[in-house]
Amino acid sequence: MTSQATEHAKSSGHADPPQLPPLLRSKSRLKLASFCWNVQRGNTPSFAEGVIATLDWAQQRRIAVASEAAGMDAIIPIGRWKGIQGKSQLWCESYETVAWAAALAEATRRVTVFSTVHVPLLHPVRAAKSAVTIDHISGGRFGFNIVSGWNEAEFKMFGKPQRPHDERYAESAEWVRFVEKLWTEKSEFDWAGKYYQATAAISEPVPLGPRPVLMSAGSSPAGRVFAAEFADIVFISAPNLELVRKASAELKGMAARHGREIQIWIEAGVLCCETEKEARRQYNYLVNEKGDWETAEHLVKGFLSGGGQSIDGMDRNVIIEGIIAGTRGHQLLGSPEQVTEKMVELSDAGVDGLALVWFDYESGLETFREAVRPVAVRAGLLE
Repeated sequence: MTSQATEHAKSSGHADPPQLPPLLRSKSRLKLASFCWNVQRGNTPSFAEGVIATLDWAQQRRIAVASEAAGMDAIIPIGRWKGIQGKSQLWCESYETVAWAAALAEATRRVTVFSTVHVPLLHPVRAAKSAVTIDHISGGRFGFNIVSGWNEAEFKMFGKPQRPHDERYAESAEWVRFVEKLWTEKSEFDWAGKYYQATAAISEPVPLGPRPVLMSAGSSPAGRVFAAEFADIVFISAPNLELVRKASAELKGMAARHGREIQIWIEAGVLCCETEKEARRQYNYLVNEKGDWETAEHLVKGFLSGGGQSIDGMDRNVIIEGIIAGTRGHQLLGSPEQVTEKMVELSDAGVDGLALVWFDYESGLETFREAVRPVAVRAGLLE
């Protein structure tokens, strides 16, 4: 680390940043993040009390601080530009994720703060500069969640046609190579690629550590190839433990062939109460009494029409119910002991991290901090 970076970290109130970002150095068996609360309704198309009905910044800051207090290792937004058709107005209000990350980097002191970016909508020169800015604000706690693109309606807002599915990852690979060169090259250079061209490119200052954390989803074959080569963290979509175990082993093996180590993460919804009976009662209220099934159906149709492949082979009604419950991943439902038991099962299957969603983030994070985390620490999952 340069003396300039050291002085910056001290003057901004942060400790000297490590060589690797905190998220990649964590000794917890299972890393945790709060996910998807920078948008209206969060990840839950439901009218249940406690679901984010509308956005305001004070609320976002409270959730960030609560996430840190609950022991989350990271906070991760989703990148949305347009909402989903339906009465609950899922994602109609959204905060842009680069500005969001910059502000919450200053509001927190320990968590890694991610920005979710759509590669075709953010030029590598701007991406490199934005990332380093937030990296310095946070003292080395920044990461990109890289999305190659799937939502055709959103891309049309930018006048951008979607590339064929597999070609999106070829563009993303060039994007990462270009950004990483901007983070490391000390002299001007020209870039003449298939998707990007630049003359006398340079970006200063450099990141505080080797580089910000890179995260990517890896569900389709092309997505997995990209993630294994470039990402530090790979999101997978696997509906049961057998598929989780298989996907984790395959992706880690693919990364090893590039001489790399990766973390495998999945999305999980949390609904924790004192008893399983109470948790199931709340689940019924959230999904069957107050759920917006129409919006969930539109979300599935939009995903498939945009070329998404990660839900192929899964029962459509199960997917829709899972969306209303807040996740297409796994549901951590029950008492603190039952929630921890499910976390242990996922860890045993090869999962290194969970992107957690709650229908009520503020009360859910408080319950996690007070009731779940102590049990998970005793189980050896968390530091």
